[in-house]
Amino acid sequence: GACTSIFDMFSECWKLKSVDVTSFDTANMSTISYVFNNCRALEVLDLSSFDTSKTTTMRHLFQGCSNLEKIYVDPAKWSTVSVVASVSASCVTLPSRLILLALHRSLSLVSYS
Repeated sequence: GACTSIFDMFSECWKLKSVDVTSFDTANMSTISYVFNNCRALEVLDLSSFDTSKTTTMRHLFQGCSNLEKIYVDPAKWSTVSVVASVSASCVTLPSRLILLALHRSLSLVSYS
């Protein structure tokens, strides 16, 4: 069957500067949590291929990503409408409340300095 959750995939990869997740099939994911937890060197993340329409749990997706400045998403695929357990960031440059606000306004690029 299809995979229904991603948990801790790149967690604690402190020196990870970039990662290509554009081939990930997330269409049936109910849980996407701690995926980039403590990826301190990560600055830009392209999640434009992520389909989160069936995702109900997104916990600490960007926790500890203190250098994360930009996240690319496709507003047609990225949805937080069904999310019960919300995204939490703990990012110095990209607080979770700003991510969610931007996504609900259908921005394709989120960037704060």
